[in-house]
Amino acid sequence: MLRMSGSDAQALLIEAIDNYHHAWPMVLEIIRHSGKEQEIQLESDGWLPARLVLLAGFFQTQVAGFICFNIVPKINSGKLSVDAHIASMGVSPEFADADVATALLRSAHQRAAELNCQNVVRLAA
Repeated sequence: MLRMSGSDAQALLIEAIDNYHHAWPMVLEIIRHSGKEQEIQLESDGWLPARLVLLAGFFQTQVAGFICFNIVPKINSGKLSVDAHIASMGVSPEFADADVATALLRSAHQRAAELNCQNVVRLAA
């Protein structure tokens, strides 16, 4: 957990998000405001693609930011492996100085490792 300093100290909670999560509408709004909705490639019915992992950071009830990555299977020398390709990341402007991006990247790496991804690939902007 990331803690903000000063009298406003609070913890950043990072959670996996999907269409059923109670904060889905708020997270989707942040994604849309960041202009990164295309990068997430929502399905035509508004659902997240099956191989996409979306994490969101929260300071109390406010969405501080999000990161998402795609699970990409590949075959190397006849062996199947899985990589995580970072598709998009955004931080709400009011939390830009709170080191949210670093915490989101760290959480994405941790979640990718839990999913047995061999590599985390950051796509060029």
